[in-house]
Amino acid sequence: MEELERQGKKIPEDVAVTGYDNSLYARQGRGITTITHPQEKLGEMAAKLLLEKLGGVPDEESTVKRLIRPELIIRGSSVKTGRDYKFWFCTGS
Repeated sequence: MEELERQGKKIPEDVAVTGYDNSLYARQGRGITTITHPQEKLGEMAAKLLLEKLGGVPDEESTVKRLIRPELIIRGSSVKTGRDYKFWFCTGS
C-alpha cells in the first residue's frame, strides 16, 4: 500500500486493496480489507484428521467435517462506492 501511495494512488479511491490472511499488518492503521478463516478450527480439524489417519480410519469413514466458513472483514483499504474496481489479491504469512 505504501508503494501505491508513493506512486500517487489514493487508497481506496483509486485502488482498493484486499488481502487473505487477516495478519497483524492488515489490522494496523486504516486496515486492509481481508478474508479471514478460523485458525483454531483449522488446527482442530488437522489434529482430528491426523488422529484418524494414525488410527487407520479410511477416508470414507472419517467423521471430521472439512468445511470452513471464511469471513470478509471490510476495512479502510476498500469502500463500496459503486465504481467498477479491479481487485488484486495480495497474500502473505
